[in-house]
Amino acid sequence: MILDTLLPNEKKLKMVKWIKKNYPLINIIFFTNNSNSLASKTAIHAGVDYFIDK
Repeated sequence: MILDTLLPNEKKLKMVKWIKKNYPLINIIFFTNNSNSLASKTAIHAGVDYFIDK
């Protein structure tokens, strides 16, 4: 599943956690123009599998 990171931060992290809980075999890819290390670590902790820079 590909998610654009323009979603509000709180909503996208809740969505990632929900997807991983209910569909653990789905890989989640963040499509982003901001791949700073804090955002990456937070998203990976929530369950994101990969990042793609715009």
